Amino acid sequence: MNKDQIIKFCDSCTETKERDNKEKYVSFNEANGFAKELWVDIKNILYENDFQIYDSYYNTFDEVMLAISEWLKYNDLSKISDIDVYLFTDLNIEADIYTYDLLEWVKDGNNYIYVDDALKESDIKEFINLLKYAQMNYKEDIIYMCLKVIDYLINYKEVVK
Repeated sequence: MNKDQIIKFCDSCTETKERDNKEKYVSFNEANGFAKELWVDIKNILYENDFQIYDSYYNTFDEVMLAISEWLKYNDLSKISDIDVYLFTDLNIEADIYTYDLLEWVKDGNNYIYVDDALKESDIKEFINLLKYAQMNYKEDIIYMCLKVIDYLINYKEVVK
């Protein structure tokens, strides 16, 4: 894909929907004009290692893909190897700050696995800081998956409908 097609994909790959209780949520937008086969391949990337996709995932995925789109608008595709610096430093994706939000994140799917890992790999004693550390590891994993998606899109040969 060329730069403009990748920007279009990043801008349109998610959509905000509303549940019956009026709660808004983000989901994949598979009707965004891209080939069905492309979506199958992208989901294989996103679901690798049995990664579970829940509300918190979609929100971070949406944030990162929009950030990638914005970066591409001002940078040449040949400099794509520099995007990880932007995503990990300049984008400033942070863990939630409110206890309620962190607890909601933990119970969203199997995110508790990140808390288990944080317990094993860190010396953090404060519960909330442990949850923040775990959530940042989770978000970093999503950034890496988004980078894999972009790498795949760069090499994808099918054109947009």
